[in-house]
Amino acid sequence: MTVATFGALILGACGPGIAPAASADLVVILIDATPAAALSCYGYERETTPNIDLLSQAGMRFENAYAPASYTLASISSIFTGLAPATHGVIGLQSNVIAEEHWTLAENLQSAGFATGGFSSNPHITPEGGFSQGFDEFRHYGRDRFDLHDVPDALREDPVEWWREHAGERRFLYVHLLPPHQPYDAPPAHAELFGTDRETRRLGMTDWLVEADREGKVSAGSEEARIIRSRFDAGLHHADAVVGDMLAALDLGPNTLLVLLSDHGEAFAEHGRLLHGSTVFEEMCRVPLIMRGPGIEPGLERELTTTASLAPTLCQLLDIRWRYPTQGTGSFAGVFTGEQYLLEPTISRSVGNVPVWSLRTPEWSLIEQPARKKRLLYNRDRDRGETQNLLGPDATPEHRKIANQLSEQLQDLLSVQRQAGKSFKNARNDTHREAIEKLGYFGDD
Repeated sequence: MTVATFGALILGACGPGIAPAASADLVVILIDATPAAALSCYGYERETTPNIDLLSQAGMRFENAYAPASYTLASISSIFTGLAPATHGVIGLQSNVIAEEHWTLAENLQSAGFATGGFSSNPHITPEGGFSQGFDEFRHYGRDRFDLHDVPDALREDPVEWWREHAGERRFLYVHLLPPHQPYDAPPAHAELFGTDRETRRLGMTDWLVEADREGKVSAGSEEARIIRSRFDAGLHHADAVVGDMLAALDLGPNTLLVLLSDHGEAFAEHGRLLHGSTVFEEMCRVPLIMRGPGIEPGLERELTTTASLAPTLCQLLDIRWRYPTQGTGSFAGVFTGEQYLLEPTISRSVGNVPVWSLRTPEWSLIEQPARKKRLLYNRDRDRGETQNLLGPDATPEHRKIANQLSEQLQDLLSVQRQAGKSFKNARNDTHREAIEKLGYFGDD
């Protein structure tokens, strides 16, 4: 299928006289480990995402969407439950299961009469991890080795088959694609477009990347960083092609609410780190979020948004009561309805028992590790890449005051989130944990 064909399909789905979303179907496609800045529709200089670019033209593109965590487990748990990581507590291999008491987006929709189907190739997002709650059918596509990255034929075909089987019902389809997540080893047809070859393959392998990250082997702007980024770009181009083919096969009508996003970003030594999970800088936390469907006018939304608010937002748009009216992270459906809604700073966390936290407002980014008394402050208007720390030796009293205020705000918000989480019990599945570790995950993610 050509990009032009897909464009005709997707652009044709948005026209005058669209039915209200209260009767719509829902499709959520998540591409793993993808920073917003890596998509050409977000301004990246390479054409990595021609199909998603067309989708962005037909829908609302969120310019400032942030993941609640820079790694999969906590972030997806928030996307599914509408709860912040400090509330749901599914944050690491010691607490790696969405407990049955959690009420998920799929359960909300299932209770409202939706047929629900989930399809995932991420080793965390499995039935053993509790992520199948609320899905009539949930399939996980595992792997024996965490390399040789392609999308299984079954994952390309099964969601489409499921969607067609349930025609005539209200449907919720969730598809989780693992590429471009490491290893950066795209199929040759995509790798060749970005100048990668077999000789540089080791630079995309998980073991090499983890060691290079730990030892600080790769610096920003180096030749190795360039090669690593090219290999990642090829994987993203591969994922984009899968998305384009899948959407063309699904042939979504005008009464389908479609969401495309990622669970977290990826680093390429911008701040000395690779991969994801270790920090909460822009490259690890800012993610693509594109929504298209009835009642959604094409455009660009610049307000700060957290993907932890996605589930209650979708339920509001679909006219379905959300389970956690007081404990959730709130809805941003007002972007589409014109209603007022509460804009809070976005909070993100890293992995580990002593995580790094970030709090972002429209003007400021605070990055803090309270247990180690480390704090960084950036002006978002002048320093989007978070390269000029305003809390250095020459910090002004004004900037120190701002940092103190933001830090207090962060702790206050975390206190509220943790208090809300006291009613939930953490859950752990050791079999699931061992399977994750065998795939090459170290520590929490």
